[in-house]
Amino acid sequence: MKKKLSTKELILAGAFAAIFVVGLIAMAVITGFTPITFLMVAFLTGIVLGPIYMLYINKVPKRGAILILAALCGLVMSSTSFYPLLFSLLCGLAAEVTSGLGNFESPKYNVLGYGFFSSMFVGPFLSILFAKEAFFKSMTQYYGEAYVANFASLAPEGIILGLILSGFIGGIIGGVLGNKTLKHHFKRAGIV
Repeated sequence: MKKKLSTKELILAGAFAAIFVVGLIAMAVITGFTPITFLMVAFLTGIVLGPIYMLYINKVPKRGAILILAALCGLVMSSTSFYPLLFSLLCGLAAEVTSGLGNFESPKYNVLGYGFFSSMFVGPFLSILFAKEAFFKSMTQYYGEAYVANFASLAPEGIILGLILSGFIGGIIGGVLGNKTLKHHFKRAGIV
């Protein structure tokens, strides 16, 4: 197996990234309706996007593919600060290393790698740690004062670690579902 991404694989990576980013934005919109579901965005997004990620890693099993997807997701999530991009790259690197332990072919390592990858969906919340007032001010512009007050009451100081863990757990669940989807649907259809 060649180590570098071919032109065909880069095109596939771009196509999957587009699908993944649309799913990411859709999940952000859907979960944004209430503060409680907004706090669950990493967990729920990890579950919902798991099958797409597993198909992606099976179609483009090379070094760099996961990092490309992480960078694109990080750019999309970085509308108000650069923290999501940095965190996405860190999570993408952890996923890349983890999946690489199984040569991007081991279902167990790919699921574990997706757990790390899904932790990145917490990126937009990292501003709570570093620029809390600016984060809430920005949220007020989008959602209104009542929403932000409710959100603030649900988000104590140490919530970030809990959110990262929930993203990881959602990623593990989504990865397992993705592997089952690969076996039952995509392999039978000849897609993988």
